[in-house]
Amino acid sequence: MKFTKGCIALLLLSIFATVNAQQEIYFKDHIYVPNVRTVQLSLFGLPNSLPIYVLDKPAVLVLSFDDLDADFKYYTYQLVHCDMHWHPSNLMYHEFATGFENEEIIEYSASVTTRIRFTNYEVSIPNRNTKITKSGNYMIIVHEDGDIGKPVLSRRFVVLDPPVITMRIIKVRPSNVTRMNTHQEIRFDIDTKELRIKDPKTEIMATVLQNGRWDNAVGDLRSRFEKGSLLVFDYLDKIVFPAGKEFRSVDIRSTEYRGEGVFSLERYDGHIRSIGKLDIIRSTEPYFSKSDINGKFLISTKDYPNPEYYNLRCDYVEHIFTLETGRKYGQDVYVFGELTDWALKEEFRMYYDEEYGSYTTAAFMKQGFYDYIYVLGNADGSPDETTLEGDWFESTNDYTLIVYYRPFGARYDRAIGATTFEWGR
Repeated sequence: MKFTKGCIALLLLSIFATVNAQQEIYFKDHIYVPNVRTVQLSLFGLPNSLPIYVLDKPAVLVLSFDDLDADFKYYTYQLVHCDMHWHPSNLMYHEFATGFENEEIIEYSASVTTRIRFTNYEVSIPNRNTKITKSGNYMIIVHEDGDIGKPVLSRRFVVLDPPVITMRIIKVRPSNVTRMNTHQEIRFDIDTKELRIKDPKTEIMATVLQNGRWDNAVGDLRSRFEKGSLLVFDYLDKIVFPAGKEFRSVDIRSTEYRGEGVFSLERYDGHIRSIGKLDIIRSTEPYFSKSDINGKFLISTKDYPNPEYYNLRCDYVEHIFTLETGRKYGQDVYVFGELTDWALKEEFRMYYDEEYGSYTTAAFMKQGFYDYIYVLGNADGSPDETTLEGDWFESTNDYTLIVYYRPFGARYDRAIGATTFEWGR
């Protein structure tokens, strides 16, 4: 049988999206089952790093997650090569990775002395069974019982070719005067003298992320003009992000004493409840500098001095978020951040209390340090981060530039460079 162009990609899409009519696979960071919690994918030893590594370098990505069923399941993982828009590419598995397409996760451990029992699973990429051979965007999808119709979680990561370009980032005050005090604008140059490029505008594309988020990324960027091998991305009012404010934080690393953002700790039925301090709307508040981790979270505990097995000793805590608003909004209010996969999750939707004029919700969270904000849910499923929090130009944010290369006639998008820089500090 002769395949037409794009047939393989359509076949992959049909397999992943319709294999189970009751469970669609999302090509984004997503958790499909309620018993799986605290999913992390980062470089080994760098828990807050972005999941990006360079081919043939010693760096390793580690995927970790907890199963609150606290038993031992047969989980497998699958890698899917994607284009720069996070659609499955035309490559078959053996063209971008070694080993079997569905490999078992063999590293798992039971929690140690926790009130809430769980089983922690880990897998490293690359490993002795799986080695990636092509750069680009990737999804790792975990399945239960080796069944691709029973997805458990999916996570994005990026694999880079060894460096062949240099990048220069320029941070500018927004050119649009209405955004000068509330937004942050990015411009950049890419030097491609080590590449043989025939048509820069069609072969080189770029994406910019704010704080590692893909939900509000500015992508499919093409050079505005060229100066020899230098590609100039000097757009006006295009690569622009709302600046936000410094993230709110809550420290639940201890179940013995109150951390930052914690009003009180309670014990009930052998569990721990953490009552958060009352938060207020910040959209009309002036900017103030505050250390944060740009919306991320860090799993850790202060209850045990020995850091060995800390991930297995971190307990789960019911934390209460409360936001005083004085009125009910026409849109739902959510807690938002990396702890919610940068998505509007039902678990983090808040409920309005008429008596106290406040929104509140309870979330089951593993001990650690968490950044978060409050957002309104728009009708299209996107978050409104401005109404409750506000934006200020001086806010600190991390920006990541990822560059893709697809020469004429190629079958996939190569990732040929990435850099992260900080705005504000």
